[in-house]
Amino acid sequence: MRSGDPDPQAGFTLLNELSESEIDWLLTEGETLFCEREMILVQESCRIEYLYLVLEGVFGVSVGGTQGKEIAKLGPGQIVGEMSFLEDRPASATVTALEGSRVICIPRAKLEAKLRLDTAFSAHLHRALGIVTSRRLREAVGQLGRWLESAPSAEPDVLARWERIARITQQFKEQIIDVGKTLDGNDSPDTSEVSVALQIFSQRIDEAIGDGSPENIDAREELGARIQRELLPYFAKARTPHQLFEKPRGYPGDFRAIEMIIEAKPGGTSPVGEMLDSAFLQLPTCTALREAPQLISAEFQENFGAKSTNALRVAAIGAAPAMELSAMISRPNGDFATSATAIEFDSEALLRMRAHPPCSEPIRLELETLVDLALGRHRVLAEPYDFAYALTLGGALSDRFFVGMLNYLHEMLKPGGWAAVGSFHTSNPDRAFLKHIIDWPLYHRTESDVDSLFRHSRFGSACNRFRFERQGVFFVALCEKG
Repeated sequence: MRSGDPDPQAGFTLLNELSESEIDWLLTEGETLFCEREMILVQESCRIEYLYLVLEGVFGVSVGGTQGKEIAKLGPGQIVGEMSFLEDRPASATVTALEGSRVICIPRAKLEAKLRLDTAFSAHLHRALGIVTSRRLREAVGQLGRWLESAPSAEPDVLARWERIARITQQFKEQIIDVGKTLDGNDSPDTSEVSVALQIFSQRIDEAIGDGSPENIDAREELGARIQRELLPYFAKARTPHQLFEKPRGYPGDFRAIEMIIEAKPGGTSPVGEMLDSAFLQLPTCTALREAPQLISAEFQENFGAKSTNALRVAAIGAAPAMELSAMISRPNGDFATSATAIEFDSEALLRMRAHPPCSEPIRLELETLVDLALGRHRVLAEPYDFAYALTLGGALSDRFFVGMLNYLHEMLKPGGWAAVGSFHTSNPDRAFLKHIIDWPLYHRTESDVDSLFRHSRFGSACNRFRFERQGVFFVALCEKG
């Protein structure tokens, strides 16, 4: 994984360190468990006999020390019980299903026996669990530091850098406050000043602590946490940043947050919050996401729009809200031209698409686990598709699992079929702001990066072409199945 990329979710960190045969062993020896809503998976202070990998649904994590207050949510791809497994101690928190959910349970006894017999597997697994716990410790320390009024490191160069970033942050805060004063009683306030200020601020933060800055990763984390401490109370009142930060579905950039960005209807819990939501929705990342569906539908029309056959098949992976399907499955004269399948890993997203379909034509809806999508494994019966695409899922997957997603798409396609995969470009000026202040880490790639991933996948070749939205922040890579 390249330096500066966001960390995968804990479960993916585990899988990333294991070989294909070791992953096969975990999934084969593990037992699938369905958890009804409010079922307790792990009870605080009780011994855990399993290591769990979340496949579907959402779990809440709570501890008695905070009177049962929920402190985190775990979604698809997350791991449960790793600290208890490593320390052989009772659970430190209670984990409860917030909706119908499914997990893989790996029995402790089987796992310990495997570790004794297979030294390579033991080394890989313990390294993976060590990385998971280390990252969670860093997150806890960072969260504590955000809310403590402590001084930055005493080194003169760190102090000087913080003073520069503090001035930039304070100037932006003052603009928020000044414009906020004009909102009361003003039916149509001019918020364009804050929108421009946020874009400038985001770019300056990327220059200061982004991947191209001279700072090391620890300094970026420290400085980013301090900026977040200053600004998060304001952005927490804005609807879309709040959704992205809170992760109510247990994973970053959930379907509802993407839907909010595409709809672009500002909201918030205060006039300042609504103003900041409006400014956030005008960031290059958000405007690029609104244009991204047009890249897919335009590519489909150019490839298949002139064909007379009515037998075309389209599949959307990680589909919700799948608004682009409306332009793809009906011809201009209204004749039904294609059949479409939407494959999602979030059951709530499928329920929403069923209740609010993206178009008037019928769409087949299928549920696939995020783990299977990332590993390139099909549970859903794959039809031979002419066009299969994943618009936003790639931004959440590390290189290894991006390749797994490509393999998943490859197996769905007919010979001569086309795959389209979306990616954020490394030129995105918002990446540091999104990661450090909003806590929305995204993978960013160049065209050559994506070419390399396609070569390492079952496609075995570079992309045929790329299609960018007008800012160059987001692009779609096209590749034909040879």
